[in-house]
Amino acid sequence: MRVSGSGFFSNALVFSLILVSVFISNCVSNNKKSLASKSRIEKAEIIVQDNDLVDVHYTVSLSDGSLIYTNVEKTGSSPDHSPDHLWVNGYHRPKTFYPETIIAGSKASFPGLKKLVTGMSPGESKKAALQSVDAFGERDSRLVVEFPAVRNVPMFTSESVAKMVKHSHQFPKPGFTFNYGQYFRATVDEVLEDTVRLKLEPKNTTINEPFGTVRIIEEGDEFLLRLKAEIGKVFHWQGKKGVVKGADENSFIVDFNHPLAGREIQYDIKVISVVKASETEQITIDWTDSYENGLKNAEKSRKPAVLVLYSSGCGPCKRYLAGTMKDARIRMLNDRFVWIKVDASEKEELAKKYRLRTYPLTVLLTADGEVISRIRGHNDAQTLRRELDKCFKAEG
Repeated sequence: MRVSGSGFFSNALVFSLILVSVFISNCVSNNKKSLASKSRIEKAEIIVQDNDLVDVHYTVSLSDGSLIYTNVEKTGSSPDHSPDHLWVNGYHRPKTFYPETIIAGSKASFPGLKKLVTGMSPGESKKAALQSVDAFGERDSRLVVEFPAVRNVPMFTSESVAKMVKHSHQFPKPGFTFNYGQYFRATVDEVLEDTVRLKLEPKNTTINEPFGTVRIIEEGDEFLLRLKAEIGKVFHWQGKKGVVKGADENSFIVDFNHPLAGREIQYDIKVISVVKASETEQITIDWTDSYENGLKNAEKSRKPAVLVLYSSGCGPCKRYLAGTMKDARIRMLNDRFVWIKVDASEKEELAKKYRLRTYPLTVLLTADGEVISRIRGHNDAQTLRRELDKCFKAEG
């Protein structure tokens, strides 16, 4: 069989092209493998250390599987965990799910989390059990307190003139009336040299409280307060919050231990991303002190705005701006928002517009200046970051 010269060269050319194609394909494949390998190595080299900013998905549960908290949508929305009875009493399914940003080594939403992420890498998952002493603490019998259900309050009492002047900013005169404690109003009955005689009268004879009801009965020259506490209700005392565990007509018992005291908790954690502390040190918030310019910038950039109304003489405001607003978790959001701070003590119209009652007030606004939410008071960075994340996701 004869093969023409042109046919031979044609076949040789095709063969050469096939060899080149195979070579290029192998090079691309090897390059992809090399890049993937490099990516895995770089990712593995990022190890969470104290003060790093970490985005983390996690689930907290008891050993029986009942949920305390999760920010993982698949877990929180699964049929296994949707029914309310499968969540620990006092905890419930979040409305939205997103990673929490924490500072490794610093306080987080749940105990132990700040330490558990240390040493992990982006994309890494792990499960861990936390003993009660490292979780919500052991139960303390001293935090179970019995209170009398009946109190006697005299109809007439006295206060020093100095104390009256300090609290009312005026010298007391007979007939002057003011609130006296939680349940009474007091009227100045007589002013002596150094003391003031007061006559008390109840604001109401029956008062509904978070823990139950209080009835006030007049008996001669005193009042009888009967506290009817309901089991399971919350009771506040000396800055602590407890739950009523027992009650009768003479007394009631309140447990001020954390509801999960004495319980081991289980963590299921996945680190989503890590920003090293060295990368956040130079980031600052670009504030504008002009309300009008801030709104214009928000509209132009189509970014939501953070408006902080403060007073220059307000202590909590100073701590808020110098503490919370300089936290890395907040500073990292500098490019996502337009940041406006205004001394509202000099801007009465703004205080009225945003219904300012106490300083500071943080108002989250859309790019068009519409109110998304109001955050009252001096919140910590963790709480504020959660609100800002919700705002950004809603706007995004």
